[in-house]
Amino acid sequence: MTTRFGAVTVLGSNGSPPHTTPVAAVRMAGRWWFATSRHAAKVTMMRRDPVASITVAAGPGWTTATGDVTVLDPTDPASFARRPAASLAAAPAALHLLTSYARDVAGYLGNVSEIPSAWAPHQRVIVAIEETIVERAVDPDSRPVDGVPCIAGFSDGRRPIAVPGWFDGDRLGLAATSRPIDAGAGVAVMLDTALLDHDPGSPVDQRGVLIRGRVDPGLEHGNTTTDVVAESITTWTGFETETRRFGHAAANAA
Repeated sequence: MTTRFGAVTVLGSNGSPPHTTPVAAVRMAGRWWFATSRHAAKVTMMRRDPVASITVAAGPGWTTATGDVTVLDPTDPASFARRPAASLAAAPAALHLLTSYARDVAGYLGNVSEIPSAWAPHQRVIVAIEETIVERAVDPDSRPVDGVPCIAGFSDGRRPIAVPGWFDGDRLGLAATSRPIDAGAGVAVMLDTALLDHDPGSPVDQRGVLIRGRVDPGLEHGNTTTDVVAESITTWTGFETETRRFGHAAANAA
C-alpha cells in the first residue's frame, strides 16, 4: 500500500465517540505536522484535549504516533509563545508540507475561489503532534468480500488510539492493538480515498465517510471483531461535507 496522507484521531467531546479525519502530513524534528482550518472539528477537540494520534501507511502495515498536540494559530501569537520548541520548527515544517504536497497545494490554490471560506488560506493553523508513543500494526489477515479497508479510532481511556481494519457497513474487524481499547468511549470508523487507495502520482479526488458510534464491550477483552451502532455518518467530497445523526446523538444536536 502506498499513500502520502495520514489519519488523525482525537478524543470526542462530552462523551461522544472519537473523531478521525484524513490529513496531509509530514514528519520532522520528532513531530508530525499538518495544516487545517481553525474551524475544523478536530481543532476544537484538540484545543480541549491536546493529545492526538496520527496513523500513516509504512511499508507492509501502519505506524501510529501518539502524543501531545500544539496548535499554532497565526491569529493568536500566544499560541507560539506557549510551545517555543514547536514554534521554532514550525516554519521549516510548513515549507516541508508545501514541497511534499506541491501538486495538491497547486490544485487547492487554483480553485481557492470555490473553496468554502472556513477552509481558505487565511483560516489555516499548523498542528504538531509529538511522537511520544509509536506503534506498528498490520491489516487483519483476512476480511469478508464486502469488507472495505478502514482506520478505526478509539480511546485507551486517556489517549486516542487508531487501528487498521475492515468495515462492511455493520461489522468492524481490527488488527491487534498494543494498547487496550476503552469500548465504552465509542469508535470512529473512517474510509477515505486519499488515505486508503491514493496513487501518489495522481491528484487527490478526496472522498470519504466517517461513522461515529458505539461498539460491543467485548473489544475490551481482546476480541477483534464487533458490531457498530452508528450515531452519526459524515460524508465528504473535497471540502463539501454532510453529516447525519441518529438516535440520542440526533436528539442532543437538536
